[in-house]
Amino acid sequence: MDFTKLFDLKYITDKYPTADTNMILIMSVFFVLVILVGLMLQISIELQMLSPIWRSFLRKVPGNFYIFSIFGLLLLVARHEESPFLSMRLFLLLLLLGLFSYIVYKAIYFYREYPRRLRAQKK
Repeated sequence: MDFTKLFDLKYITDKYPTADTNMILIMSVFFVLVILVGLMLQISIELQMLSPIWRSFLRKVPGNFYIFSIFGLLLLVARHEESPFLSMRLFLLLLLLGLFSYIVYKAIYFYREYPRRLRAQKK
């Protein structure tokens, strides 16, 4: 795949992109894995396998992973069915950028807040 095409506006906003089966399969596996990670996090939170500080940080993460994955799978179905406008690469790219930015945001937030909460818990 040529990654320079991701910066071409005409390529990203193509109303009728081709439904590449390999890409759809790889992206489907990725979104199912995100759902499974969210499920594992939810189970570990509910069974109290994590410390209270970790549980407070990860409480909303599984739900957001489910939302990202369901929207991603819907976009992949639209891509497979070759529906106009909804199957544009732009929506899938925005969704993936949103998912990765959410993960980075949560990691930075955890990195900054964990020492403070740990000190507060020890007092």
